[in-house]
Amino acid sequence: MARSDGNSRHRYRWLLIWKRWMTTAQIVQFLLMLGHTALQFVVEDCGFPPEQTVGNVFLVAPFLALFLNYYVKEYVLRTNVGKRRNVAAAEETNLMANGDAIAKKDD
Repeated sequence: MARSDGNSRHRYRWLLIWKRWMTTAQIVQFLLMLGHTALQFVVEDCGFPPEQTVGNVFLVAPFLALFLNYYVKEYVLRTNVGKRRNVAAAEETNLMANGDAIAKKDD
């Protein structure tokens, strides 16, 4: 019989660590792409069409904004929302929260 005590989460923990690093790598990639595009505006007579340079900005900027938004929400502003929900639910149902576990109050 399978146990559901939370130990299966540790099996996939490394995926969550790599997720953060991959998000960071994508943000760096988009910043490098925008930097390269900016150089094409500065360097005169580079032989690259200016229309395509503007197109690159409009292609890369939304992805950079989306990845930055995700990174800030997931890794910078992250709070223990689940714990706060557990405490709020415990208060509503006359239970008390002790860390992650919720136990009934003794009357």
